[in-house]
Amino acid sequence: MHRSAADSACAAGIVAFAVVNLTFGSFALQYQPMPVSLAKLSWLSIASALVMVSAGSAMAWPRTTRIAAMAVACWLATWVVALHLPTIITHPASFGRLLPASEVVAMAVGPALIATTGRGAEPMTRIWLCLFAAAQFVFGLCHFLYLDITSSMVPGWLPGRAAWAVVTGVAHLAAGTAMAFRIRLRPIGGLLAVMYLAFALLVCAPLVAATPDRHLPWLMLTITSCCAASAFKVSTLDYPFRADIAAVASRSHDA
Repeated sequence: MHRSAADSACAAGIVAFAVVNLTFGSFALQYQPMPVSLAKLSWLSIASALVMVSAGSAMAWPRTTRIAAMAVACWLATWVVALHLPTIITHPASFGRLLPASEVVAMAVGPALIATTGRGAEPMTRIWLCLFAAAQFVFGLCHFLYLDITSSMVPGWLPGRAAWAVVTGVAHLAAGTAMAFRIRLRPIGGLLAVMYLAFALLVCAPLVAATPDRHLPWLMLTITSCCAASAFKVSTLDYPFRADIAAVASRSHDA
């Protein structure tokens, strides 16, 4: 399988995320709510991180890229379904519960697209694009629902911190809309990746530098990097998809 820079970025992001959790010896906050009985099992968090490190590393080898990427996507999806979905169903109006689930979904999109991109895979590609779009909607709405928190994360040297929070929230919503309708995937994916990288450099990296012994800033940095890699992967997709072209050609022929 031919590897692209986006594939390498996805693999590096997943490995970095897993190494952070392995280093701190605890489950990522994005895996919460974790049952108390499981959260106390340090060996389980280490095993989970090792699975991610192994699968992420295997994504770097052309012969195992696709199957390893599918393993990563399935592993992350398992956490969403097993831990987040039950609480989302019981508290559907709580965006605080949707946010961490959406972050895990956004992380999984890049590896999932690597695993499913190819001849005959257009339906699965569309599904993952819709999931990534849904995650962008959640991120964007959270910018407005939690405007004070979002504004406080904007670097103090930037003027109009609330305005930046609003603008980036609108950008998430716009990107989600474009991906849901598969409009200009290459430029939208590329611009979204740049925005995530800006978050990583301007928001997350300074927090890591200020408090390198805390788990949360490292999680924020690696998760944001994984989201950037997923958006980068979206920017490499060919659209219109072959199936869409065939459908248009068939309708034109029938007419």
